[in-house]
Amino acid sequence: MRSSPVTRRVVSPALAFAIAALGIGLFSMMDAVMKSLVLAIGVYNALLWRQMISVGLGAVAWRLGKSGRPSGRALKLHLARGLVTTAMAVLFFWGLARVPMAQAISLTYIAPILALLLAVVTLGERVGWKTFVASIAALGGVLVVMIGQGREVPGPETFHGTLAILGSAVLYAVNLVIARLQSQAARPG
Repeated sequence: MRSSPVTRRVVSPALAFAIAALGIGLFSMMDAVMKSLVLAIGVYNALLWRQMISVGLGAVAWRLGKSGRPSGRALKLHLARGLVTTAMAVLFFWGLARVPMAQAISLTYIAPILALLLAVVTLGERVGWKTFVASIAALGGVLVVMIGQGREVPGPETFHGTLAILGSAVLYAVNLVIARLQSQAARPG
């Protein structure tokens, strides 16, 4: 069991795993629901409804929380991250409507690899050789997906959808770096 540095409460590894699995499951369900909504009502309408729900839930969480107003630097980081994630979502869900869901999600696996490289370049973080080797192996998996797709003759819709998914993955990597900057700028709560 581990003690959380903020609350000093003991956190069960089983509970942490269960919460992570729940989060992954919820995000997978969201992707499936969004794909069907994008096909039914279009990417912009689906994203509008998704964002309205997100803002409502976020407002309730912020209101119930004990945090005060964020600093100017934190607000700038929130704005930058919001712009990046908006573009990321538009590209991802637009692309998701044009390629199979499993393929789209597997293509996004380049995001952590790109985030690793961005963190080295922009944040000056160090990366060990094991992490580097694991990243190369993960990139190999993405290349297998791309090669498998390359054996088929993709139509323009599939090709553009694939490019949109890859663009979304790049923006997700930028989002992860901004999230790291936010965590460094956050006041201990």
